[in-house]
Amino acid sequence: MTMSRTLTVTRAPNSRPRRLSLSLITPRAPPPLLNLPAELVFEILELSLQTNKPSNITTVCKTISSFLDIILYRTVVLNSNDTVNLFYRTTLSKTSSFLSTHVKHVVLTFAPDHSSLQFRRIRDILPACTGLRSLSLPSGYELDSALTLVRAVNSDVLSELIVHSHEGLLSQSRLGLQQHSVCNASLSHLRISEPGDGFISPRSVLSSFGPLPHLTHLQLSRRINSNEQNDRLFIDDLDTILKDRPDLKVLVVSIFPLPWTPAGTDVTQSSIWNMVESLAMLDRRLVLRKGEYKEWDAEWDGVRRANMGEASDFWTSVRNEMVVL
Repeated sequence: MTMSRTLTVTRAPNSRPRRLSLSLITPRAPPPLLNLPAELVFEILELSLQTNKPSNITTVCKTISSFLDIILYRTVVLNSNDTVNLFYRTTLSKTSSFLSTHVKHVVLTFAPDHSSLQFRRIRDILPACTGLRSLSLPSGYELDSALTLVRAVNSDVLSELIVHSHEGLLSQSRLGLQQHSVCNASLSHLRISEPGDGFISPRSVLSSFGPLPHLTHLQLSRRINSNEQNDRLFIDDLDTILKDRPDLKVLVVSIFPLPWTPAGTDVTQSSIWNMVESLAMLDRRLVLRKGEYKEWDAEWDGVRRANMGEASDFWTSVRNEMVVL
């Protein structure tokens, strides 16, 4: 007669599978990526964002997630109703300290109607970003709407304002400009990137922003083959600005072809180019550049996808041109 014996093994109630237990008791080393210099970590993560969703990368660790926040929020490009709505919800879900620390540049590349929900949300977004250093506005706004957005900024470190053109920033009448003045003592860089329809003198453009006591960098724009009398007024204003602002380090004048002229039109053969060039010989702070339409919008191509990277540095390129001269 054969006897069989059965051995029964009972797991203790508090025991865990070996795999799970080891994962809990073994210290997790930080990703090797974090041993690199911070600048290199940023570059690697920016490259990773080209092929990966941010949500996939943030699962690595909290430190990596913090690096991504810096990349994703430092430059916020609002180019549609959807992006405005999404970032508006972000401002409601993030703390004020997060927004102040992370959001440094806000770029608007489209102009919703001043009565729209999106305009009201932009007006609410701007004061929430108290660490804002630069603001870019498109053309197409009415006077009150454009300056309403500038006034909405609640940042004492705003140093740069970039405006696509003077259209919508100033009324065609010079009357009443001062009552719309925006006085921002911290503003040091002002760019009017392209010429608008109609003529507004450079000094009138400046007056709409108030005294600008710390202005050091200024860009203005002018088209070739325009009204000759206005060309002379333009030159006179440039001369006055240079004389009245000894602390101004550089005044860039971008000369544009007429919109309907063939590509490759040589603006250097125009009368306005020669007039500005003559003035530039008397003051090296005045820099002439060939203007390109939509160059202003193209500056933000590097941040389209995920607000990653930095825009092309306009002022660095200007400095390089001054060195060459």
